[in-house]
Amino acid sequence: MTVKEKSFPRGGLAPKENQAEKPKQDIVFGAVQKKVKKTKPKKDIINEDDEKNVIETISAELLNYETIQESMLILGVIKSINNLNLRISLPGRISAQVHALQISDAYTKVAREFVEKTDSANNYKPLNELYTVGQLVYGRVQELKQITRKNVEVNISLKPSVVHADLLHNNIKKGFIFNGAIEEIQEHGFIIETGIKGLRCFLPKEKAKTAPSVGELIFLKVEKITSDKAASTCICKQLDTASLNIKNQLEANLDYLLPGSIVQFNVTKKLKDGLQGTIMNEAFTAYINEHQLQEPLALPEDYELKTKLKARILYVMPLTKLVYLTLNLERTQDIEEEDNGKEAALRTEFKRGDIIENARVHHVGTGGVILILNNKFKGIISYKSIKANYKGNYDQDEMLAKYAKKTKLTVRVLDYDLMDSMYICTDDSKVITEKVFTLDDVKPGDFVTAVIKGINEKVEGYNVQIGRMKGIIEKLFLAPTSKHLEIDSKVRCRIVAINTQYKNLYLTNRPEYMVKNCKILTSLADAEKNKVYSGTVVSHNKNNILVKFFNNIKGVLHRQQLNTELSNEMDNFYVGQTMQFRIAARKDEQISLGLVDSVFKMGEICPATVVNNLDSGLEIKIEYDEEANETSYLKGLVPIRLLSDFNDLLLAQMNIHPPNSDLQICCVNKNIFSLRDVEYFLQNCTKTWGTVKIGDILKATIKNVAENVIEIMLPIKNFNKLVKLHKDMLLINVYNNPNIILTEEQPLYVKVLSKEESTKTITVSGKLTDVWDGLLNSTSEYIEKYLDERESIRNAYKNLKHPIAKYVLGDRVSASFVGVYKETNEWQYELVDTKLKAIVPASMVVNKKVPEKGYKQECIVLWIDYSSEHVWISNKQADLKHISRNSELPTNLVGQSDINAKVLLKQESVFICSLKKGNQPLIVCPSHLHYNDFENCGSINVQEQSFCKLNFIRNTKPIAVLESTYKLFSTKPNKKRINSESNEAPSKKKIKKHSESEEVVTERISKETKKKKLIEKSEIPAKKSKSEKKSVTLNTNNESNEKNFTDPGSIIRFVNDAKWDAGIVNNISIINENKELKKKTEKKTSCEKEPSKLEIKKETKTILKKQDNASETSIEDNALFFIDKSPDDRYVRKLEQNSKPKEKLSLPGIDNFWNMDLSNINNSDKTVSSDEDDEATSEIPQKKKKLTATEKFKQEREEEARLRIIEEKYANPDQIPETVDQFDRLVMSDPNNTKHWISYMVFHLQETEIDKARAVAQRAIKTIPFRNLNERLNIWMALLNLELHYGTKETYDNTMKEALTCNDPMQIHLRSLEILKDSNNRQELFEIISIITKKYKTEPEAWKAVATAYFSIDMPERAQQMLQKSLLSLPEREHVNTIVMFANLNHKYNKNEIAQTLLEQVVTSYPKRVDVWTQYVDMLVKDNLIDSARSILERAVMQKIPLKKMRTLFKKYLTFEEQYGTEENQKRVKNLAAEYVKNSTTL
Repeated sequence: MTVKEKSFPRGGLAPKENQAEKPKQDIVFGAVQKKVKKTKPKKDIINEDDEKNVIETISAELLNYETIQESMLILGVIKSINNLNLRISLPGRISAQVHALQISDAYTKVAREFVEKTDSANNYKPLNELYTVGQLVYGRVQELKQITRKNVEVNISLKPSVVHADLLHNNIKKGFIFNGAIEEIQEHGFIIETGIKGLRCFLPKEKAKTAPSVGELIFLKVEKITSDKAASTCICKQLDTASLNIKNQLEANLDYLLPGSIVQFNVTKKLKDGLQGTIMNEAFTAYINEHQLQEPLALPEDYELKTKLKARILYVMPLTKLVYLTLNLERTQDIEEEDNGKEAALRTEFKRGDIIENARVHHVGTGGVILILNNKFKGIISYKSIKANYKGNYDQDEMLAKYAKKTKLTVRVLDYDLMDSMYICTDDSKVITEKVFTLDDVKPGDFVTAVIKGINEKVEGYNVQIGRMKGIIEKLFLAPTSKHLEIDSKVRCRIVAINTQYKNLYLTNRPEYMVKNCKILTSLADAEKNKVYSGTVVSHNKNNILVKFFNNIKGVLHRQQLNTELSNEMDNFYVGQTMQFRIAARKDEQISLGLVDSVFKMGEICPATVVNNLDSGLEIKIEYDEEANETSYLKGLVPIRLLSDFNDLLLAQMNIHPPNSDLQICCVNKNIFSLRDVEYFLQNCTKTWGTVKIGDILKATIKNVAENVIEIMLPIKNFNKLVKLHKDMLLINVYNNPNIILTEEQPLYVKVLSKEESTKTITVSGKLTDVWDGLLNSTSEYIEKYLDERESIRNAYKNLKHPIAKYVLGDRVSASFVGVYKETNEWQYELVDTKLKAIVPASMVVNKKVPEKGYKQECIVLWIDYSSEHVWISNKQADLKHISRNSELPTNLVGQSDINAKVLLKQESVFICSLKKGNQPLIVCPSHLHYNDFENCGSINVQEQSFCKLNFIRNTKPIAVLESTYKLFSTKPNKKRINSESNEAPSKKKIKKHSESEEVVTERISKETKKKKLIEKSEIPAKKSKSEKKSVTLNTNNESNEKNFTDPGSIIRFVNDAKWDAGIVNNISIINENKELKKKTEKKTSCEKEPSKLEIKKETKTILKKQDNASETSIEDNALFFIDKSPDDRYVRKLEQNSKPKEKLSLPGIDNFWNMDLSNINNSDKTVSSDEDDEATSEIPQKKKKLTATEKFKQEREEEARLRIIEEKYANPDQIPETVDQFDRLVMSDPNNTKHWISYMVFHLQETEIDKARAVAQRAIKTIPFRNLNERLNIWMALLNLELHYGTKETYDNTMKEALTCNDPMQIHLRSLEILKDSNNRQELFEIISIITKKYKTEPEAWKAVATAYFSIDMPERAQQMLQKSLLSLPEREHVNTIVMFANLNHKYNKNEIAQTLLEQVVTSYPKRVDVWTQYVDMLVKDNLIDSARSILERAVMQKIPLKKMRTLFKKYLTFEEQYGTEENQKRVKNLAAEYVKNSTTL
């Protein structure tokens, strides 16, 4: 076999085979181009123009996101319309949007007038009435915003002033076609907004084809024009889109050939993806892409060369001036408009989501694979969707192999492109098999599986994905859980509503809606009367509740439409509560609702499971059997105030009941349950109207608190009326007017005083004297219940393995010093073993040296705050020695009295004491004797670190009360009433038993009389009886004790008003009996020296017996009537007159009860008699002297002058009021003037009458109409300022809460921030800053206020941190303004370097912001940095920005040099400006 070798001819290499030259991929602004160098002509003379390279395109590539540029003019087709914007389809399947404010200046004006509801608002029409889907429009690209890596948002403006900004009026000629807006409608025509400076345009009515509205854009053609240098005036006629023909084809200025104009296109070349030709008499080269041919399925091969066709201009590339056209002049032939009321959209042959099985491949063309759908329509599968199925490297030929011509495919329609007239499809199997692809695939109530995509902070919920659709789970419809849902996790949900405008689904995963038997309302037709559906409370107030059902159906529950029994249940609803409602009535789309009968009745006790911990309380779930073999669930709420009877244990109860924990509750109202009242209903049968009796004591709940009246709910079945109770009926000493603070849902024991059958009304009293038996045994049970509840909380914490459960009172702990609270001066420690916070009271560390941070010290636990989860400790060594850990009372202290102790800590419910001697446990003393003890009778004037005397009231636990309290209430009431008419002498044993009480009362009378200074010191007899000696000794001990902690007068007043107490009445009666025994003793000692005393005693005893009889009779007849006032002085004077003693004396035991003075009888007698003589004398009429005529005239003149002065004073508007009447007259004359109201408040504050100032503010709020928002806001801020400076924290918080509900919360918080900033209250300031930065983080104003506050309190570091936080929260469009704002603040507070740095960053990144350049310069000039300012201006004028903005910079530069520079500098600036204008004109 011979191998043949290839022969190589001599003379060089063999010639190469002719191969097709591969085109170079030099794409410039949408056109594929190549450089071809012409061959030189065979002439001796060489033409220089022939040597130039000629650009020749070989492709007609369409517009795409890489070639589209800002400021381009592009023709588009309206794809969809809503109230806020237009969706525009641009060439190359690009989608853009036009905001409603970018239509025209005239439309913006009428829209603003419509919002402000002015007289000319009738000219406004919504966008769907001005435009139709498929309508042609052209506009200028304003912004290309990169949303994601693959998504670009295109914003276009249709405003003539923006679109025609580059046109000059003197270049406008007859036949010019443009788009103008109707600016004004006149009698004979329309004034047109052209946007061309200096061009005035008018459209006669006979030249208008339609009746356009103000702001509407129409196509116009200039018929007549008159021009001069200053301005031009033209008359136009209206054209439709088919008549936009350019007749003068010799016009060669492309800038005045606007998109949409129809020109004559001459085909010169067939390209692979379109046609090439010329327009305007071969003056410009133009291109038509294959998707812009006359027929959708046409190909470039179907057109012949040199054919002349009508084509519409799409756009012109800015630099290359390449023109792109379309042959598809009419685009609405197979398209109808669909208007669903909110949005106008397309209605085509195929809908989005339709599956087409027999689609055939037509060819592989521009942008993807071209398909034939139903042998008529054109579709495309983009290369992008095809490549999405391939990862990594792939072979393009292999990828496109399955798309051979005439191949049949199954595809799904994704969208329809109006501009390119084709359907966008996909053959992805996952997309084709997707069940939820469009909104039409689901309906409200359907169960779906959603994928969590992220957190939506706006609705405080989640963004989800359901198939190809996006969805939102709002907070109201989010299942309550303490855990966040993980991203990409799947959640079973139910569709609540469908938003067709924004193509969103609203879902819920609340368990109430996920059960099979849940009845949901999805259409108004199903809202039939008396049917029951599940709904969610969206908002509520005192009179109405708004409930939301599925499919955006809403109903209202009106209080006035409910009966009295059910109307009170509305107070217990909360936002987000999901429950069943009954359809009461329906009128069109308005639905009135009613309540469904409750499953549980009042007082029923049942087990429950906690579902979620809400801010308002515990959300619980109760399982019950509704029918045979069917289990149902009921959701309810345990409000936080119904968790415990004691305020300081409420948060602790919340903490020990986490979700899924079990507890036992009782029903108190519809779906409202209580934990604190379980014991009450276990011990007492639930009352009904028939079983309630006069004298019954009931545990009520406060519902509403007003200024002087409260409304309470009684625990009576089927009695839901709110009972009103005056606050005076809660007090013992009304004339003292103590300022008690009551809250809603607070427990209150009341006694039934009367019961009216006809009106179904009950009268009750809440006085301590009515509901408490007066025994300290009851008080010990009350405080023991409190301690038992604390112990149960500790055990629960122990089960939860919380470290706070480790400690008990008296434990010795090792603590490390942390710091000092500046607001309270308390020392903060950290427990070494558990890292818990520990606090030493400020009273223990007064004038002590503060240790270093980290200093460890042995301390002892005084109290444990389970709600705040910290402990109170003592770091005193003396307390370590005297306090033991034992919780039991030592036997040697059982029943002991007069025990010296020291108050270590005072809390809301108790105060803690330690005994002075020995190693003893901590003593717990109640601050209140009963739930209704609003005057703190058990802890009057108790102060920390003061000394006192205690009496133990429990045998096993270290529980004690003050000695004064013990002596008042230790006597047990006698069941048998004492017969006042009995003359039997008491036994000696009885007298001895009560002699001590007599002496105590006598001593208190002595103190009271000394305090009031009504008499001089009584003469003490030389000899005293044994009982008197004993009294003196006892009083001396008591006197030293009481000075530390109590006011004797308050105790005496309490005794005066405590006539109800049988024990006190018994004491007084025995004191009266004890007088006879005293008489015998006094006869032996002082009868001879003072013979008048015996007579006085007899008379006094007789009077007291009569008074006792009257008092006893009144108590027997009506035990519920009490006089809440101090003793009557007239009775005291009467008693003094009857006794008529000759010398001063003091009768022990009597003065305490009647609060009268018998020691000054002689003086009072003389006074009374003299008063009577004076009265008698004054009653004798005196003869008046007759006035002369001159005297009468003079008197009239003086009276007239006096009245004139008064009238002028009242008529003078500048007169400053000086009395309450004048202020009342002022505020009534102008009730809406907040200045007058605030002046009125200041007047009371100057008189230190805080309550009256507070009342004036409340009166102003009620008087000023709700429409005057600013005036009402000023009053609220004045009230908040008052509470901040003169009130308590609780009153301030309550006022703040009420202000937030009645005003704009953001304004309240921002104004409160200013108040707190001025008062330098840092703790409150930091709290409100935290609220503002969380709640209003998308508002630039909020960040400015917070930064200003930090600067004002000299914390610039935190202010700088706010800048970074604000940029993370605010939208990107606000970033520049926010940075500038922070720069100004830094400059204001002398942080000049930071301010300059911030502005430097802005002008570097955003050189077109002329306003920032000028601010930067002004800042430097203000700091006297003239050279720096000049360099900044130099940089600014070197920027390449539009001429309009540059003009501002040059004017600023010139003004600067005129003020700070020289004439040479001024000339230089003028030269720079002239040069810039020259260069701009050349470009």
